[in-house]
Amino acid sequence: MRVTTILLIIWCNVKIWTNKLFGNQFRLLPYKALVNLTNKCNSKCNFCDIWKEKDFDDEITPDHLLTMFDDMGRNLVWLALSGGEVTLVKYVAPLLVEAKKRCKNLKIISFTTNGLLPEKVVKLSEEIIAAGFDLIVTISLDGDKELHDELRGVPGNYDKCISLYNSLKAKSINVNYGITVNGANHSYILSEYRKMRHEIKAITFVHDGGIYKKSNNTDKNIILNSMRHIFKEYTIDSISEIIEYIHIKIAVHFIAAQEKKNLIPCEVITTSVHVMPDGEVQPCMYLKSLGNIKNKKFSEIIFNEKTDSIKREIKNNKCPHCWMNCYSPYSIMQHPFSSIKYLFKRCN
Repeated sequence: MRVTTILLIIWCNVKIWTNKLFGNQFRLLPYKALVNLTNKCNSKCNFCDIWKEKDFDDEITPDHLLTMFDDMGRNLVWLALSGGEVTLVKYVAPLLVEAKKRCKNLKIISFTTNGLLPEKVVKLSEEIIAAGFDLIVTISLDGDKELHDELRGVPGNYDKCISLYNSLKAKSINVNYGITVNGANHSYILSEYRKMRHEIKAITFVHDGGIYKKSNNTDKNIILNSMRHIFKEYTIDSISEIIEYIHIKIAVHFIAAQEKKNLIPCEVITTSVHVMPDGEVQPCMYLKSLGNIKNKKFSEIIFNEKTDSIKREIKNNKCPHCWMNCYSPYSIMQHPFSSIKYLFKRCN
């Protein structure tokens, strides 16, 4: 990630701090948008049911997103793309070229992929870089060959992930593996994570509901032990990974506290929003819609009493409690001292 991009993110957070200091005397749109482009998915993960979706007629189009980008303008700095599977959407590259024209400060594009269409991932990555963006590609990898293919429900998925990673690395593209800690991969994490610690950089643990679209009755003690081991072995290879390192340690405390409250104040809406495939703008994947970009301006969705009310509820911890790296880095950056405190706090 370029130094100018890092400085721009710092500046975005300074503006938010200033906004809070003066009691919302002026208001800002979020600087990051996570857009689930589609529910289409060619994986068959056993901890997620999104691949069972059949109705895609109501999904957003490029025109809907470009209207949103027009409204966000210079406020949008980071655009994260997800699904479903991003490579099943045909319009991504031209959409981003148009987004750059409308959002002059848009610097970072990140997306997660299951790796099942490696040629498309490489092509899309090259197009994004050619358009002048900082790019972060995360390939989902949840175990060794046998375990990953079982968890993801597609034979041969593991081999494609490894091949894709090597192809992107050979082209000097910023790529890492992302693991979803889910209980079934506990033994893999204990025996293999240390060997993969320079490659597996994005760490999350399985949640219920949201885009998973199912309940996951996992043993939280197993999840906790897996996260503790990852934190112990995690290696910081770049400045940007410091945030992920803090995220993992807070995750350990969060799970140990039985996920009863947000340990760090959640800053969704202020820093980021989550746009669903049907156009609904949600603070996160768990909270109700604020409005739909198909029929309402983005700024009108963000600046109204309903949204202010939800912000107050979140501030008072009256929300489903989660700790996902879809949202946590932006809360960490808004509360750096409280977050760093957890690095030195012992966990029961």
